[in-house]
Order: sequence, then C-alpha cells, then structure tokens
Amino acid sequence: MKNILVPIDFSAYSISAAKMGVHVAKKTGATVHLLHVANIPVGWANQSPSERQKNSVLEKRFVDAQTKLKKFARSRIFKSITVTTTVKGDVPFEQILSFAKAHLIQLIVMGAHGAGETTSLFIGSTAQRVLRMASCPVLSVKKNYTPKDIRKIIFASDFEGNITRSVNTAKNLAANLKASIDLLYVNTLTRLKDSEELLTRMKAEVHAQKQVTFKCVVYQDHEIETGVINYAKKSKAGMIALVTNLRKRKAGYQLGIAETILFHTRVPVLSFAQK
Repeated sequence: MKNILVPIDFSAYSISAAKMGVHVAKKTGATVHLLHVANIPVGWANQSPSERQKNSVLEKRFVDAQTKLKKFARSRIFKSITVTTTVKGDVPFEQILSFAKAHLIQLIVMGAHGAGETTSLFIGSTAQRVLRMASCPVLSVKKNYTPKDIRKIIFASDFEGNITRSVNTAKNLAANLKASIDLLYVNTLTRLKDSEELLTRMKAEVHAQKQVTFKCVVYQDHEIETGVINYAKKSKAGMIALVTNLRKRKAGYQLGIAETILFHTRVPVLSFAQK
C-alpha cells in the first residue's frame, strides 16, 4: 500500500478520516493524498492564471481553498509522513473517483455519518457513492473516531465467487497493523448453509499462508448485518472488512449490507468491490 487518498471538506468526519489515514500510513509507509473539492467549476485549477483572474470571486475561492488545505497538511496530524494536497472543482464523488484512478490509489479513507449523528438514515451521499463505485478498497470511519492499534479484523463474506484478491489485501493490511483476521460467515434462517462446507471454503482462502493468524467462524444470528455487528462486539474487533456485490446497481434509497453495518457501528469498515 503506497498511496492513500483522504477526501477533506474540513468537517469533523473528514478530520477523523485524516487521522485514520495517517495511522495506516505510518504502519504501511504510504503517502497520504489530501483532496479538497471546492465549489468551483471543473477544470478551474488547470486554467492559466490570466484566465482565472477574469473571475476574481472564483479565483479567491480557489486560492483560499488551497491555502486552507496546505495549512491543514502542516498540522501535527501529519507529522512523520509524506503528504500531498490537491484542490479540484465540480462534483465531489466524481473527483474522488477520478483522482483515485489517476494516482493509483490503493485505499480511500473517508468519513461517514452514523446512527444518532444525522436525521437521515444514510451514511452521506458522497460516502455512499464512493463506497459503491470505487475500484479500490474504501475504509470508512465515523466522526470523532480516535485511531488506535487494531489487533483483530473481521472479514465477513459469503465466500462465493473470486474474493482471493480482497482476502490478500486484507491480509497485507493486517500484517502491517500486526492484527489477526477472523473470516466470518453469518448463518441466518433465510440463508442457512452447512457449517462444514463454509469452513472448507474459508480455509481454501488462507491455505498455506503463515504471515497472519486466521480464524474461521460461522456465526448464527437473525440478520447478516446484526450478526456481523454482534460478532464484532463479542470478539472486540478493531475493524470490519466486507466484500460487497453489485453495489453500483442498488438504488440510492436502499441501504446495502456494508452501508447498514457502517451506519450502526463505531468500528471502521473496510469495503471491497467484488471483481
């Protein structure tokens, strides 16, 4: 993991994300890229100074945003790591996804709303769209989350399809964080599966690897979301990782499993899109 992107709007949510991004960067040696999407037209930053001077209001807005972001990057939060700053214009989630692709970002860390923090039932429109559409893993954290050493990561999945790449990414992150991983399948009455078959699938994903300690768990609960959250609490997990399926196609007013878990837990949630 060499490049971590943290979108910044200077809210408490994005400050928490920045702290988490720095925490991971110190463990992995990654560069943290701070991106602020200002209320300016797309491509404004690429125009010549003479062109930008034609609209002094937008130019001031752009310069002020640059100054504020660079000042933030000099704060104690970013001590001892490499950090870059970029200001763009236009729609936030589009610029976040575009930046991630152009700069070979391996992890996006961003803030998200949770239960009791908003009158809405959603994690935030920008966070929701990035979570569903990013090609790289997305690590979401809540407002006022304080980074700490993570000793256990729960990797929840149905263990169908090709998830090996996601498991390996989680394994590499766990190795840097010096954490163990619990592979978790939540059995419910509506999708009850044979435990032995599930354990065989899980063990196939970690066959012959010794870098990280893995544990394979089949957990019973009424719903997948509550099962993941309850097991995370029971095992004192510091992070929940999930592989999400077809997340781009779910209507915006419907909460997916990853979004529901993120909304109701204080634990950081790492989301992978299934390829």
